[in-house]
Amino acid sequence: MANASMRDVAARAGVSVATVSHVINNTRYVAEGTRERVQAAIEELNYNPDTMARIFKTGRTNLVGFVVPNISDPFFSTLIEEVESVLSRQNYRLVVTNSHEDEQREIENLRFLCNGLVDGIIIASAQRSYESIQKVLPENFPIVFIDRTVAFCPKDVIRVNTYSTVLEATEDFIRKGHSKIVCFQNSPYLSTCVERLDAYRDAIHKHGLEPHIIPLVNTLSTQLELYLDQVMACGASVLIAPNNITSMASARYFYRHNITVGKDIELVAFQDVPEPNILLSNASLIKQPVLELGRTAAKRILERINKPDLPITETVLQSNYIPRP
Repeated sequence: MANASMRDVAARAGVSVATVSHVINNTRYVAEGTRERVQAAIEELNYNPDTMARIFKTGRTNLVGFVVPNISDPFFSTLIEEVESVLSRQNYRLVVTNSHEDEQREIENLRFLCNGLVDGIIIASAQRSYESIQKVLPENFPIVFIDRTVAFCPKDVIRVNTYSTVLEATEDFIRKGHSKIVCFQNSPYLSTCVERLDAYRDAIHKHGLEPHIIPLVNTLSTQLELYLDQVMACGASVLIAPNNITSMASARYFYRHNITVGKDIELVAFQDVPEPNILLSNASLIKQPVLELGRTAAKRILERINKPDLPITETVLQSNYIPRP
């Protein structure tokens, strides 16, 4: 049908014009079955609502921004897909920007998104403090911090507890008789990195062992080769790779150098995607609930957009430690 109207969509779906409007603009709760009928009618009739008219009427763009530090990291690409899936069911679209772990670039991305483009933002921040980005955020702007926290943050936070699992993994290998356990340090200030390194240190000190920490100045693959050379040169019997990128880089390094995980060295790896990876089949794994993390953040930003005065919350999900077979 050419130039279908909202009234045509309502007739096809068997609902009122007001219900179609509520589905399109997210201005009122509509039962899931009714929403699905309206969306099916919109697709069948190829109905294209006047976006600018909707923005003028509702003051909303039905867009949510997502600022990620590394779009190529499977952890964040999985998060993006899950957030987008939840938002799309509520007629919201996702705008993704990549900060490349650069604090200034992140601020520029936020300034761009907050300039009337999106209704709210989900952010995995590279900042050390909330004060760094506060100046570019409009007052009371809906924003949810995901995965990472920043100092003095007065906003909603959705994150995963990995302290307990890194502690458990480290103590597991100490009990098995390992004393030369090496841990990579990805960043001295990012909350996830600090939490995991603290857990490692606490376990090592608890058992009276010497910590072996290798700071990573650069996580490019060429540089990681050098760091992994250091791991093998120091005689490590266990390596704790505290995120997805270092975990996969370590597994590939061991494979290329004919180093057998589980025999020549033990590997504690983060596996942050649902699909298993053959290179990690003999590693001990720490798994984060990535899909639940994305769903929770998407639902929270929609709640924050619709009800700006909701109490600020911190939601902490739990990771799991899975010893190697």
